[in-house]
Amino acid sequence: MLCAATSLISSSVRPGDVVARLGGDEFVVVLDAVKGRDGGQHVAQKLVSVLDGGYWVNDLVRVPTVSVGLCLAEGTWKAEDLLSAADEALYEAKRAGGGQFSVRELSAPDDGGL
Repeated sequence: MLCAATSLISSSVRPGDVVARLGGDEFVVVLDAVKGRDGGQHVAQKLVSVLDGGYWVNDLVRVPTVSVGLCLAEGTWKAEDLLSAADEALYEAKRAGGGQFSVRELSAPDDGGL
């Protein structure tokens, strides 16, 4: 099931974007040059739609509950800060009942984030 989800996620983003599995059933998708909040939300909604539709695994249809946490950031940030913000958004989406996405926005840090 995770291999099928990885394939669906990878086919839903651009060739230069990065898809990685953090562990369990959590993935990270790193998008470069997203066109603002609308661009990020478009990708998040696309991922929810693609994965919520169900897919075949070992002759059975699997329909996962999908939640997406989206972090939009300006400037340079530490990876752990970006992941933390995305994780907060993810759990907000999960609390909303699944099949949802939530957004956290980080403004350019005063100290450069590093």
